Amino acid sequence: MPLIHIELFPSKMLNSFSSFAIEFALPFGIINYFLIFYNDRYVKIIKKYSNMKNRYAPIYSITILLTALFSAFIYGALN
Repeated sequence: MPLIHIELFPSKMLNSFSSFAIEFALPFGIINYFLIFYNDRYVKIIKKYSNMKNRYAPIYSITILLTALFSAFIYGALN
């Protein structure tokens, strides 16, 4: 499935980044907006999970970074 091809900027790198952002990042941003921020849902989420004893954000962030690094190595090895 080819990426959306956009030519707004003079460099190829900026055009590739804007195509990637529109195709992959924008849908997740819209989904997060409607699931968390629309109609102040974040207030309900904070009340529900206010007394958590575990810190999941650092674990999640490190896992995502390691997965991205691993997938970049695999992609580099296959190409």
